[in-house]
Amino acid sequence: MVKRAATLGAFVTCFLLANAANAAAPSGAHPRIFLTPTTKAAMKTKAADSSSQAARVIARCDDVVNRPGEYKSAVYQGEVWAYAAASCGLAWQLTGNASHAAAGLRMLNALLDDYNNVGDGGGGDDVVRHDTGYAMRFFAPYSALAYDWLHDAPGAASVLPHARARFKAWVDWYTASGYLNDVAGSNYQAGYVFAKTMIAIAEGGEDGATSDAYWSDVTGTLFTQVLVGDGLKEGGAMQGGDWAEGWQYAPLSVLEYSLAARAVEEQGFALPAMHQWASDLTVRFAHGLSPDMKTAYAGGDNDSTGPNVAASPRTLLATMAGVGSDQAAGWAAHLKKTVATGNDDCPVFDALAEARGVTPVDYTASAPISYLAKGTRNLYARSGWAATATWAVFTSAPKLVPDHQHVDASNFVFSRGADDLIVDPSPYGTRSSLTSNAVTAESNVVGGSYAPSQTPWSTATMSYARSTESGVVAARSDFSGAFRFQNTASDVPFAQRNWVFLPGGEVVTIDRVRTDDPSRAMLVRFKTLANVSLSGSVARGTIGGSDVAIHAVLLSAGSPSIKQPAVSSSCDAQGSCNVGRFATTEYSVRVDGPSSLAVHVIDALTTGEAAADVAPMSDPTVDATPAQNSAVVGTVVRRGADVSYVLGSSAKDGVCTSLAYGVPGASASRHVVFDAPADSTGKSSVTTKVEAGRCTISITPGGASAFAGSPLIFSLSSAKDGCAVNEDKTPPPPPGTGGGTPPVDGGSSGGMPQSATMDDPGANAPTMGGNSPAGGSSGCACSATSAAPSTPLTGSAFAGLALVIGLRRRARKTSIKARG
Repeated sequence: MVKRAATLGAFVTCFLLANAANAAAPSGAHPRIFLTPTTKAAMKTKAADSSSQAARVIARCDDVVNRPGEYKSAVYQGEVWAYAAASCGLAWQLTGNASHAAAGLRMLNALLDDYNNVGDGGGGDDVVRHDTGYAMRFFAPYSALAYDWLHDAPGAASVLPHARARFKAWVDWYTASGYLNDVAGSNYQAGYVFAKTMIAIAEGGEDGATSDAYWSDVTGTLFTQVLVGDGLKEGGAMQGGDWAEGWQYAPLSVLEYSLAARAVEEQGFALPAMHQWASDLTVRFAHGLSPDMKTAYAGGDNDSTGPNVAASPRTLLATMAGVGSDQAAGWAAHLKKTVATGNDDCPVFDALAEARGVTPVDYTASAPISYLAKGTRNLYARSGWAATATWAVFTSAPKLVPDHQHVDASNFVFSRGADDLIVDPSPYGTRSSLTSNAVTAESNVVGGSYAPSQTPWSTATMSYARSTESGVVAARSDFSGAFRFQNTASDVPFAQRNWVFLPGGEVVTIDRVRTDDPSRAMLVRFKTLANVSLSGSVARGTIGGSDVAIHAVLLSAGSPSIKQPAVSSSCDAQGSCNVGRFATTEYSVRVDGPSSLAVHVIDALTTGEAAADVAPMSDPTVDATPAQNSAVVGTVVRRGADVSYVLGSSAKDGVCTSLAYGVPGASASRHVVFDAPADSTGKSSVTTKVEAGRCTISITPGGASAFAGSPLIFSLSSAKDGCAVNEDKTPPPPPGTGGGTPPVDGGSSGGMPQSATMDDPGANAPTMGGNSPAGGSSGCACSATSAAPSTPLTGSAFAGLALVIGLRRRARKTSIKARG
């Protein structure tokens, strides 16, 4: 920990020294924001093509000129005026047309003085305070863009002093009192960063010392300390390009951060860590798409009436128009052309992306099958990139942000092609784990209306994750800390979900909770769009062209049941709430303590296809006589000739110093072993014997030919072929992504490491140098260049936020929330 703290300190010192020469507030000629000579020339060239985004900007301003009545209403928090002012400011820069300037100044005056309708005088110094400061993201930054781009236009001189007075009132209030103004990865903070950055640059040198102070805060506090130092630290909420609030709120937020970073860098202040993040946005976007590429993982509060959300082009624009690498911008351009094809409400964003002129490149042509966003602890897995592939997302995070993040460590979703099989119907604002597929436990610590769910003080985490050449993706959720309540430690000493995605179309879960109390149970549930019915230990149903089969392989207590939760848009019952924002069928089982175990296999099938053959490790078809497998718990999954064993230690909390078991030797098999005894480097040796046509396996720590663990994954040949063992290794990163070991956050160099240890950085943590823009290994890899993405900033392990959190009021309209 001391060494890592020293590394962080050295980086920050180096980073500040590299930027010190450029620390003065911007000043000089306008325009200063985005419109460098190269960008402006590219836009002017594009504007000659009536189908271009630059021409669309001009057309938007022409509409403001010709139909002023359509722009009388702000619609919501100044949004319409904001985009109109920016469009006309850019149109003036491209055409020099005085009517564009006049229209832009009219919209700027509305932003400065009005609120609902042009001329109502309902705005002013307090206008950005609406909806706890949400309005800051529209009134302030677009006023600053109009100020900069219309600075020298006819009639602007009389408006500029008035604008500077408003800027001071807005920025000073939000700096002192604005909601979540220092919480990286929150949509409110993203709007504030965008606003303060645009204002600091636009009015620099024209308002006395005010803009100097704003610029110092933008560069020294908001970016260096909050976004890079906190949001992008090891395990920080933003690391890996995901968004803990979910992808209803993320698209505008990530665009605001990335555009602000671009504006700062254009003033000479380098932000290399933001390059990696902005590149990761597009990589995560691709992995977050459902197999048919029509919808995307939601991952937090949203109002959609289906399992997923629309794939927003704003995420791709954040890479293209912001500070993503050229390679990632090429991937984004292809996805913008083929998946998220719509134009943005603000044509300026599309025009900035277009002016970059990157060549579209298909990321999926050589993409890995998995991606780990280390901040949100979201693990994305798929069997391939075909529209018929299976796809899953597994999550296990501590509390990262105060709003919109759900209490759902160990939750997952699972699809086959266009058919969503296991879904998360959690309503907006849920405080309940029961609305999702997360495991929970009955706790005496979790009190009042919070029981029996995980809590907003959770320190749960994803202990590790890995993927392999054969297509296995596996991870472990440790969620005993999810039952922490305010300042009281959890009274659930052990809680884990071991999760495996098999390439044949199955998800395996091994759930274990120890409460040390017979009356306190583990609660397991899976929600599906299929109308499943129980037959013995299997629940099966149809959705679209697929069947889902949920196999209860092994339960230490209890029996499964089926129900249909009520449909509701709210969760007033809080921790005991079990409703959905759309209709589902729920498979659930209560497994009594003091030590609870549940092993399930969830099978994705074509309609009418025979389900996989599954059995516990103690079943006579797997075990020998006398029993060989008392030391393990788990399941065999047989799908035709493909045989997989997924298992862990049966010892208390899975802790063991050696592990042995046996399996039939008639065919080759795949083995995924959790709790494998390992040495200090996380490696284990596997030895085998042929005994009476069976393969017996022994696992011990370390050794000269040890395999990577967490979990241990290997294949065995048949007994006829000697039960030969081979490690199932992590695949190399795809071509053109830098080579070497992929970073632990699964960033734009692709794939995942052999074992990504989530909250113990250890040997797998990325180091400064290597992929940094400056290269070399001096430890001062913070050059002002922006030619390539840098390795994410590393810091101390993330321990989770311990905040007293109240449910945010839902003040915004659904239509506006959907634009987040």
